[in-house]
Amino acid sequence: TRKELARRGADLERERFAGIEPDGHRAERELVWEEKLVKLAGAAGIDLNKLGGAKSDPSKVLLAAAMKQSTSVSNGWLARRLAMGQPASASQFVRRALLQPAVRDRVERLLSKVKT
Repeated sequence: TRKELARRGADLERERFAGIEPDGHRAERELVWEEKLVKLAGAAGIDLNKLGGAKSDPSKVLLAAAMKQSTSVSNGWLARRLAMGQPASASQFVRRALLQPAVRDRVERLLSKVKT
């Protein structure tokens, strides 16, 4: 389930960051998020260098939703990395998308293709 995926991802992140100083922790965490984003984009057939211009572009929202479901990614990082506007906007785009059963299914299928 989504909760299990998120918990597993959080556990792996805690292990990876054990003993790292706060500034190093932030940089390492962002590196983990970038690695996961690249894997998700590849599995979804999305070119991260050619994302649509709209803040709510479906590809951006799909990737953001998958990241939110499987990692501890911050809304701020997603908003900056995917050019989704303000952090609250990224959060709302994801929330609205996940209310749609078709999008939830697509996110779950995508997550099943990408190992943590």
